[in-house]
Amino acid sequence: MRILLGLILAGLLPACTLVEGDRIHGSELATEHVAFSGLDAKLDLGPAPVAGSRRTLRYYELDRIAREHSIPLAADAPREACFERATVRLEAALLRDAMEASGAEILDFSRNALPLGKPEFRPDGLSPNGLWRGRWLFGDNRSVAIWARVRLPGAPPPKPVTEREISRGDKVRVEIKSGGVLIAFDSEAESSGHLGERVTVRNPANGQRFRAVVEAPGKVGIRK
Repeated sequence: MRILLGLILAGLLPACTLVEGDRIHGSELATEHVAFSGLDAKLDLGPAPVAGSRRTLRYYELDRIAREHSIPLAADAPREACFERATVRLEAALLRDAMEASGAEILDFSRNALPLGKPEFRPDGLSPNGLWRGRWLFGDNRSVAIWARVRLPGAPPPKPVTEREISRGDKVRVEIKSGGVLIAFDSEAESSGHLGERVTVRNPANGQRFRAVVEAPGKVGIRK
């Protein structure tokens, strides 16, 4: 695991094919491996990975797809296919467009990787201390939490935002949703984060650590 992590950080692992939507399709598999160029471009091959992660189709999955669609694979054909979610990060220009009517001065904003989409900031998400909670809209009616610190015209400088929705050691509710399946359990945060940021939590059933997005005070989630 440490070797794999080191390769990822060093940029030595090969790049994966980028997926722009919620699902992986035949066109993306054909981009990854030319042997599958005869596939229906719209063929649904399953969910795309969440932003910031990878999904790999192993040799047995590729063999199954090839058999089902009568595609001959050479003995030396690649034995796996790797996909990543195409992502963006918030920029002031994107936020100005979403906040244009307010005339807000943007001071800071969330920095986590996001799937391709657009920001939405409603007036009721703006708190007196200048923290504006919004949503990032993407895919098929999906969204994740984002935030920005702003100053409105004529308003005094906002007080520094030091509080976090979740701090290390807090008890949190974890929700993992994939399609129509929802798994929920209680855990403890092992790192701190603001709304829309990722924190580390542990699965109490097996002790495995993983990263989840802060969705509200005391609540984190993974949505696939």
